[in-house]
Amino acid sequence: LLGSLAGTVPPISFEDVEFVLTALFVTMFVDQWLSTKDHGPALIGVMSTIVCLLIFGGDLFLIPSMACIAALLVLRRKGARHE
Repeated sequence: LLGSLAGTVPPISFEDVEFVLTALFVTMFVDQWLSTKDHGPALIGVMSTIVCLLIFGGDLFLIPSMACIAALLVLRRKGARHE
């Protein structure tokens, strides 16, 4: 309740938040790519996002892509345990 009330008081502009979040995710992707030899999780994230973007469109792809990424990473981890 306090957070909701406090959020209405200061005039905050969120115009550039989309760019900042995109830059954050690109930075995290590059850091993960360079810090490990296993690029599977990064590729799962990119490919799942692209597929969901094509299927669901730009307005609705985020939640399906996050669910797809989570499911594929869990399946990948379970497959690695059996090997």
